[in-house]
Amino acid sequence: MESGHKMDKLGETLEELGIKDVASLEIEIRSHSGANEQGNKQLYEEANKTLLSIVEERNPGECIHITGEMRAFADRLHRLVCRKIWERHKSRFNMVCYLPRARRIAGREILKWNRQNWEDTPWMDHLNVFDLLGDAVANLYALQDTEKMHYSVFADKYVLLQAKHPHPGPHVKEVWLLESRPLNKMLVSKAKEIISRGYYIPPSVFKELTLTISSPTALHILLSLYDKKKIMKEELFHQLKGLKLSKNSYMDLESAGFIEEVGNFVQVTKQGEDYLELFCERKKDEK
Repeated sequence: MESGHKMDKLGETLEELGIKDVASLEIEIRSHSGANEQGNKQLYEEANKTLLSIVEERNPGECIHITGEMRAFADRLHRLVCRKIWERHKSRFNMVCYLPRARRIAGREILKWNRQNWEDTPWMDHLNVFDLLGDAVANLYALQDTEKMHYSVFADKYVLLQAKHPHPGPHVKEVWLLESRPLNKMLVSKAKEIISRGYYIPPSVFKELTLTISSPTALHILLSLYDKKKIMKEELFHQLKGLKLSKNSYMDLESAGFIEEVGNFVQVTKQGEDYLELFCERKKDEK
């Protein structure tokens, strides 16, 4: 095994996980990143590409994330990996994250939570995460408390290990891509125990939101605001009541950041205008 800072830090991190006698685990460090954004990004890309190549050849076995804010699903390449695993092998990536009970009651609450924690993530990526989970391509389990240590296991011998870092806090951290069958086996066992303590969030929670923000009611709200720039909230609700339309689409559009309240008025945001244009373009293509 290699020496120096990254080996000392790796040993400390594994000890935090309760892993002793590291030398006997025959660990190979495939890649390492210090606590910097670009290094983290490159390492995650390598891990996803490694898993993608394995998925093309065989079932990757147990694939589990123990994480904080389910941010891994915001990565386009990782979503592709999850879909490939399901399409080719009918297996699902399991993710365990911290999600307060109050946020689990509806898709709009989860979306607001994600927007709060995933700064600079485009609206389309947020919705694509909901599509992924709504299509039951991956499983999400919620914990009431954040796990102290975060890692991912996949393909029977790989471990993506993160050094201990604060939550909430900076998303950059020291990360290793490791290869070790004994370590993978030990952490899979730990991950399954954590899953058993998690609350499973069904796909319907995510599917319902994607349906409501693309419903005729949502389209009516967005077009009304797009044409008039802004409308009094009371007037808009009166319209919905007169048309016998639910307020759910209003609340879901607001949680997505597509509309916003300014005083007694409601207006469409730039993201909402972009979504409306894309939505209308898709409808044209379907005809």
